[in-house]
Amino acid sequence: MTAAGSFGEAVRAVRCGADPDAAAGALLARMTEAERLGILDGDEPFWPGMAEMMGKGYNLEPIVAGAVPRLGVPGIRFSDGPRGAVIGRSTAFPVPMARGATWDPALEERVGAAIGAEIRAQGGNLFGGVCVNLLRHPAWGRAQETYGEEPVLLGALGSALARGAQRHVMACVKHFACNSMENARFTVDVRIDEQTLHEVYLPHFRAVVEAGVASVMSAYNSVNGQWCGQNRTLLTDILRTEWGFAGLVMSDFIWGLRDPAGSLAAGLDVEMPFAQQRAVALAPALAAGTVLPLQARQLTRVAVVGRLADVPNSGDHGSSDVRAPSVVTPLAGLREALPGVEVSQVDGAGDTAGFDVAVVIVGYTAEDEGEYVGSYDPALATLYPPPDEPGAHDELARAVAAANSRTVVVVMAGAAVTMEEWRDRVPAILLAWYPGMEGGAALADVLPGRSEPGGRLPFAIPRDEADLPPFERNATTVTYDRWHGQRLLDRDAEPAAYPLGFGLSYTTFTIGNVDLDVQRGGHVVQVYATRPGPEPERFLVGFARGAHASDPGSVPVALALPIEKVDDDATR
Repeated sequence: MTAAGSFGEAVRAVRCGADPDAAAGALLARMTEAERLGILDGDEPFWPGMAEMMGKGYNLEPIVAGAVPRLGVPGIRFSDGPRGAVIGRSTAFPVPMARGATWDPALEERVGAAIGAEIRAQGGNLFGGVCVNLLRHPAWGRAQETYGEEPVLLGALGSALARGAQRHVMACVKHFACNSMENARFTVDVRIDEQTLHEVYLPHFRAVVEAGVASVMSAYNSVNGQWCGQNRTLLTDILRTEWGFAGLVMSDFIWGLRDPAGSLAAGLDVEMPFAQQRAVALAPALAAGTVLPLQARQLTRVAVVGRLADVPNSGDHGSSDVRAPSVVTPLAGLREALPGVEVSQVDGAGDTAGFDVAVVIVGYTAEDEGEYVGSYDPALATLYPPPDEPGAHDELARAVAAANSRTVVVVMAGAAVTMEEWRDRVPAILLAWYPGMEGGAALADVLPGRSEPGGRLPFAIPRDEADLPPFERNATTVTYDRWHGQRLLDRDAEPAAYPLGFGLSYTTFTIGNVDLDVQRGGHVVQVYATRPGPEPERFLVGFARGAHASDPGSVPVALALPIEKVDDDATR
C-alpha cells in the first residue's frame, strides 16, 4: 500500500462494504505519535496562522485540521456560515433569523444544499454554520445567526440545514450549549437547573443530532461551572451517552478550551482552528501518562429614505461574514423592479410629502450588532473593539409618517426591535432582516406584491424592553431559567407588540376555513400546548407550512406530535 493511497484505499474499501471503524482503526495504527497528536487540533501553528488570517481575511480558504499528508488523510476542511459559505466569493443568503421567519424546513434544506455545494466546489468538506442557539434576548449581537426563540423551530430548521448541507459536505451544529450572549461569552458561567437545560436549551441540539449531523461545536461559555469545551456532562454524558452521538466534536475558535488534557478527557476531539494549546501541552502530558482519548401601475414617484437605503447590508462582519461578489441594496432593487417609476433617494422626511409612497429603511448594520471577539478578561486576547451601540431610528420613522401617510417602514436587523413610538402611525412594517446578496431584489419583489411576505416571527417582539429577561453584556455569572420571549410575556400577562408566530400575508386565512381572494398565498399552522401549574407556560410543539392555495377551498395540513411534547408522564 502506497503512503499517498492509504486513505483513498480505506475509503474505497468502506464503499465496498468494509467496516468504517475498522478502516479508521487501521489508518490510526499506521500513524506516528506526532501524527496522532496532530489530528487533535488545527494544522497551522498559532502565530503564523493568526498573522495569515488577519492579513488575508478570515476563511478565504478552508481551515484545515487533522490532515496527515503521509497517509493521504485530507483532514477536515472547515468553512464557516450560516449566511452562506464563508469561503472565497460565495452566495450570501438571508440570515437565518430571516429564514426562521419562513417556518419552512423544506426551503431551509434547499439553502443548506446550495451552501454545501458551494463549499465543496471551493475545496471544503465541513460546513460550520448550523447555529441553533436559542434567542433569549434581542440584544445578543449574533441573534441574526439563529432561527428564533423556540426549541421546536430551532430544531426543525437546524436539522433541515444540516440535511441539505450534508448532501455535499459534513455539517456542524453550534454552539453547544447555552451560548445566547456575545460580549460575555468568553467569561460567563451560565447557571441552569437540569429540567430547564433539558427542556428549553438542549432539545433543538438533540433534534439536529438525531437528524444525523456529523459534527458538534462546543461553546465558549461555561455551564454550571465547567467550560463547555471541557464539560464532560455536556460532551460525553448527554451528547454521546444519552443521545448516541458518534460524530466529531470540535472547539469554538481560539479560546474554545482552557485545559488541553481535560478537554480531551471530557470528549472534545479537535481544538480549532490552530495548533495552539494542545500542541504545547499534549505531548508532555502523553509522555507523563495523564491523557485519555420585502400596484406598480399606480405608482409614479417613490421616495426611499434612511441611511441604509443604498448600503450593502447583509449582516455581521464576524466569523459568519460571507464575501458576496455583489449585494443588491433596497434602492437598487426598487429601481430595477420599477423601471417606469421615479425611485428617488430622499434625505429629509419633509421631502417625502409629494411622493406616492415613502419607503423608510431603518435598522442596524455590522457596526451596530454582531459577533464580539474582545473580552474584559485580561487572560484573553482582545482581537477587536466592542461593537458600537445601535442608533435610534424612531425619530425618522415618526417624521416620515407625519409627512406622508403612505409610509412603509422596512426594518433591517437580526432580532426583535421595539417599535412602540411609531408602529401605530404607519400602515405597513416589513422585517427584512439581513436579507443576503439579493435582498434588495427580494424586497422589490415583495413590496409590489409579486411575492407575498410569507414570514412568521420566530420570536416575540415586546412593547417595552422591560418585558425582556435581564441582560448584562459583561456578566461573569448569569442564571438561565425557562422564562424568555413569548413564555415570559404570557407568564407576566404582558401583551406583545407582535407575538411569536405573527405575520401578515396579502391573503387572509382562518384556521379551519381558508378565505381566499384572487391572490395566491400560504399559511403556517402552529400548534401550542400549555403546561398547567401556578405559572402556566405556553410553548410551541409543532408547525407546518400549508400548501399554497390558488382556488377557494381548504388545504389539509397534517401534524405529527411526539407524545413527550404534550404528556408530562411520557418518558423523555
